[in-house]
Amino acid sequence: MTATPACCGVWSKHVTLINNVYPREPGEEGPRGSALSLVIFYATTKPYKLPKIGAYLEKRVKMDSRKSRFGYNRVTLQILHSLLIECRQNSNLISKNILRIILDVLHSPDPDLVMQATSTFILFSSHHNHQNIIDDEFTKIYSQLIQKFCKEAAFETSDATLQHKTRLSGLKALEAVCDSDSFIMSPHLIPYSQQIIPAALANMGSSHKHMHSLALSHSSSPQMYTRKQSITDQLITDDELKYTANICIRGLFRQANVANVKDFLISTCRYLDEKSMWVVNAYALDVIQSVTSVVQTQYHYIILSIMLERLESESDTVQKITVVQILTFLVTTGDGIAGITVPELLEIFARHLNASAETSKFSDGSCTPVQQQLQKALVNGIGSLVHHLIYPNQVNDIISFLVNRLLNMIDVTLPCILFIRSIEHVLAVYKKRVVATEHKRQSMVSASISFELVAPTLILMTHKNADVRLEFFALITKALSLMPPALHDVENHGPNSFHGLLWHKLYNAALCDFNNPSDYIIVGRLAVQLMQLMPIEDLFVSVPVFFRLQIQITENQILSVNHSRALANLIVEYFVYLARFLGNTSLLQYVNSIKDTRIEKSQWFNGFEFSSDAVNFFSTKTFENAQLSGMDGVEPIDNYLDRALLIGMLVRDSQLKNIETATECLGSNILIWERVDITYTTPSDDVPQVVKSDEHASTQQDSTEKRPSQLKTIMPTNVKRNHSGRAASEHPYSAVRIEDFKEALVNKKTMATNADHRILDTSNIDINAFSTDGTELSKNNVSSLLKNITATFGKSGQASAMPAHNDRLKPNSDSVELDWLTARSKEVSNYTQASPRMARVRSASQQRMRSSGSNSSLQATKIREPDMLGLGPTH
Repeated sequence: MTATPACCGVWSKHVTLINNVYPREPGEEGPRGSALSLVIFYATTKPYKLPKIGAYLEKRVKMDSRKSRFGYNRVTLQILHSLLIECRQNSNLISKNILRIILDVLHSPDPDLVMQATSTFILFSSHHNHQNIIDDEFTKIYSQLIQKFCKEAAFETSDATLQHKTRLSGLKALEAVCDSDSFIMSPHLIPYSQQIIPAALANMGSSHKHMHSLALSHSSSPQMYTRKQSITDQLITDDELKYTANICIRGLFRQANVANVKDFLISTCRYLDEKSMWVVNAYALDVIQSVTSVVQTQYHYIILSIMLERLESESDTVQKITVVQILTFLVTTGDGIAGITVPELLEIFARHLNASAETSKFSDGSCTPVQQQLQKALVNGIGSLVHHLIYPNQVNDIISFLVNRLLNMIDVTLPCILFIRSIEHVLAVYKKRVVATEHKRQSMVSASISFELVAPTLILMTHKNADVRLEFFALITKALSLMPPALHDVENHGPNSFHGLLWHKLYNAALCDFNNPSDYIIVGRLAVQLMQLMPIEDLFVSVPVFFRLQIQITENQILSVNHSRALANLIVEYFVYLARFLGNTSLLQYVNSIKDTRIEKSQWFNGFEFSSDAVNFFSTKTFENAQLSGMDGVEPIDNYLDRALLIGMLVRDSQLKNIETATECLGSNILIWERVDITYTTPSDDVPQVVKSDEHASTQQDSTEKRPSQLKTIMPTNVKRNHSGRAASEHPYSAVRIEDFKEALVNKKTMATNADHRILDTSNIDINAFSTDGTELSKNNVSSLLKNITATFGKSGQASAMPAHNDRLKPNSDSVELDWLTARSKEVSNYTQASPRMARVRSASQQRMRSSGSNSSLQATKIREPDMLGLGPTH
């Protein structure tokens, strides 16, 4: 090779040194090592020669490119690579030459040479500072490079290998640009990002369409350069491109500030709009996940705000689905909802859920498949609000909001179903969260769910639409699975408790005349679930309910034969389950004998059982199209469960035989919602206490060891109601009314015993003065109650506290009663010692007493009571 002569026929030293690096002998490839070392030594010792070295290398590349000497171009790139490493501090002197050389090489048809040029650019980017003041010429060249790399990143051809290598080359270069620490401070950041983002996003989608390999297909246009095959060519796949593009996007967003994040997101959304990629749910969600993973936490709200704006302005349902899924992801991560409250997000989701139910309906009222997908996405979005706990009562507030919306739309079938599903999904997510965080330390613990919030929705069990009833059954099933341990307390089994209301609605649901076969199965399954949650407690409630239902059948209160037959099946199947649950063999044999007898007499619906398969089978069927075996030629039921016999078998069970009141509870004719709880208190120092007779207290102590909650289920069968509508026998003391007790206190006998101005001596009270039912049990209860009153006020019935002001002085005397004064003096003695003013008052009083006469008795001394005892503390 001949070197280019310099002026005046003299060879320049830097030209000679550079030309010696290139190979001279045939078959020789790559730079000559000793000559390259001399070039590097020359450049490091004389940095002012770098501009001349760069200018000559640029001229050499142009000449070699024209002559298609691509091997020399590789040597030139290696020389640049070495100069960038060894002359890093002075690289700005040849920066424009380096960029021009790289730009020229990028036009080469050889993809391997392009990859080598990209490698040199990556090294240059690692040293380049975007904040330096550089002339417009450099900015123009750099912009051309960015544009060239973006085109390579989106390069398409029929040759899969060539496309993959070219795209990977462009993405690697863009990755180097985005990873630069100074790129975010570049004055040309926005124009560059508007080119980089679409190029990177073009490689983040699903796998591209199948490309034929190079061995099977070639480009239709003739190749100017024949490439060599590389064993690594087939390793570059779509997944590799997607991974590299993901790194590029993340590098761009990682250091972005609040303004940059918004601009980058706008460019991202613009690309999704232009390419119609919002309809590809997985692709758009993947992009947002990559962005969210690197954006600083304090800027996450920008992403959420932009997505909310798109949700409000978007008209296409498919695109709305994608936006809702992105919002769900952002809410689930928890870091993206700063600045936006949970009620605001909940209101947005609920509003769009209601709107989706009112649009795109079929003639039968159902929604299109696309609308159904949107509704499912919105329901998931509502449930996602439970994932990130902002304040303890958040879940209860969400349920309360949804219940209110549900009750307002109870007459509209589709919105009603959608909000039922929303509440169910909230409960499901809450359950998963509780399980996931059960053994983890948390900065904030969620308050337990208040099931009284769900209680108003129990009216949906008797909704006229079968689909609503089925959806609500799933909701109640989920709610019962989350029932807290507090439900087992005594206080949660009253007539107004969730347990009592649920049984009330189950009873009403079983008697509805528009029921389908599935409704009776649902009632049975819920009853079984309650039994599993609270075995003994629920037993005392369920047995009277089911026998009340049997009475409805026997008294022909149910007009439809099919409904009465299904209800009779329900009752028997429940007791079959109860017998198996308790392990009571005799009860199981008895109930099965009733079932077999009905089957023989064609009084039984075969296939009617408490299973999820039965619910699914009958969910869309009525009695007319259910084709139940036994519906043809139905006969009236003539054999029923014997209540006395069945209760006798139950009370002899090992789990109930030690409960003394079991027979009374199981045989009660008063159902749980017909009861009224009455609390009796006795006066104590400050806090009222519950009064129990000795007999009742011992019964409670014994039974509490077995099941504490069964106390409130004790219900005598001889019920009588007073004028206020309360059941007189719902409690051992309930036969005594407050009005009756007042009347007894003021009768003549009471006045006679109170003649000595003492508190009532209860031993002289006539029990017959009370309005009881006349039974020995009621009289014993009254007697026990009076004994407790006597014990409270003292054995002699005397006052243990200060009487009322009217009882302090006798009617016909101006003197103070000695007994009261002595007792009162003892009570104020401690206060007198602690108060100097009271001591002075007492001393003055005693002096007046001595001056009135030493022989006068204390009873004859007139003392102004308010002056001595009515004074309060001074301040």
